[in-house]
Amino acid sequence: MIGATHSSRTFSSSPRHGNARPSRCGCQRGAAAVEMALIMPLFFLLVMGMIEFGMIGFHKLTLTQAARTGVRAASMGKPVSQIVATTQQSVASSMTIPSANIIPEYSVGGGGWMPLTDGPPVNGQVMNGAPPDALVRVRIAAWKHPLITGSFFAWLPGVTSNALPLNSGMTMRRE
Repeated sequence: MIGATHSSRTFSSSPRHGNARPSRCGCQRGAAAVEMALIMPLFFLLVMGMIEFGMIGFHKLTLTQAARTGVRAASMGKPVSQIVATTQQSVASSMTIPSANIIPEYSVGGGGWMPLTDGPPVNGQVMNGAPPDALVRVRIAAWKHPLITGSFFAWLPGVTSNALPLNSGMTMRRE
């Protein structure tokens, strides 16, 4: 049955196997390219989303570690300038935290949070002004995570100028 037709498809028999198979007609050409054109935008969206959210997670964890390092210094009574410097030094070299974004605070007896300032020198050492057993916390507020995908994820809540503000904080008891 060489050249037999069936429902507008041409079949030819293979001399080697003897079975009938559809021949390559014009209706099948370019199907793979069309399928790829439909799938590739979704694939790139998925990959770029994984990269972006991975970087957001990395920066959030780094800020949390920086806040933990800063609050440890505050709980040991270090002066405010040293708390800020310790917090800034504990982040990855690719990140910088402006000192204005680092907020050391303390709370006594469940009251509100008050700004942490340096107290009077004790034995010639400057200590912070939080009394012993007070809660101290270091907050990192509104650190700007630059979106590596540019405006691609600008629809996320809080994104301004292709940057997502991240916050972190940690609380300990003053020793």
